[in-house]
Amino acid sequence: MQPIGSPYSYSQRRETFHFSCFRSRRKVTVIDLIFHFNENEVIAGAKNVVERIRPSWPLQQLLFKVFTDGRTNKLVGVWYPEHYKDMVLIRIYGNNSDLLIDRKSEIKNIRILNKAGYTHCIYATFNNGFAYEFLEGETLTTETVRSPKVYPLIAKRMAEMHMIEFEHEAVSKEAFIWKKTKNFMQIMPKRFSDSLKQAKFETLIPSYTTLEEEYQILKNTLSKVNSPIVFAHNDLLLGNVLYNKKQESVVFIDYEYTAFNYQAFDIVNHFTEFADYRYVLLRGS
Repeated sequence: MQPIGSPYSYSQRRETFHFSCFRSRRKVTVIDLIFHFNENEVIAGAKNVVERIRPSWPLQQLLFKVFTDGRTNKLVGVWYPEHYKDMVLIRIYGNNSDLLIDRKSEIKNIRILNKAGYTHCIYATFNNGFAYEFLEGETLTTETVRSPKVYPLIAKRMAEMHMIEFEHEAVSKEAFIWKKTKNFMQIMPKRFSDSLKQAKFETLIPSYTTLEEEYQILKNTLSKVNSPIVFAHNDLLLGNVLYNKKQESVVFIDYEYTAFNYQAFDIVNHFTEFADYRYVLLRGS
């Protein structure tokens, strides 16, 4: 059914995807909503999505919470009174964020990890985002990540993720870091028309030629380290780890950069968070 007065059209995905909900293990079929979510009308768009995937919910009683409002993503939660745990999360991609992030790979990553029982299910996709299952938990802080109750859980989940094997999935098993770094270098601005910005740019950022030379040195050197190439998260920020104190469990979220990569990268990337590098940078400045 299409909402009254809605400019959006809906259709079932040609290739049907199935997920198992993380909490209930209930099977769900992804619905493909063919419309572009207006990121400037988050509440109206969220209501349209929920009307399609939760037709029994009372639309007039829906509650909304905007969790993030960034350039690469907006995240809004939708639920109704006394059903907070049943919340639907809706992620809207930022304009041109696909220059940085492969959105098709992100959905594939979630499907792979959901199949392994490690993350949430997806309820629906649309042109510039998707709706998915809410998982209870608190994102980590520089204090909780060091807790003896928490960091062994992170190590265990990371090891489990690194051991996932791919028999029937078409994924590249080359180290992700080199292709992604090159991608960032190619899309970075080479100069700014604003003279003040250009002066700051030249002060803070080495020339492209210098960056290219450093890239080649790093690639030639680190490729010889022989770190195992595994299925890695690649972005284990404190905000991308949910800790459920009641269940004594952790779940990784946000798989935008997940891909095969050096195992050491995932470990070191997380330990920079563990060490609170922001505090070090602030003290250094």
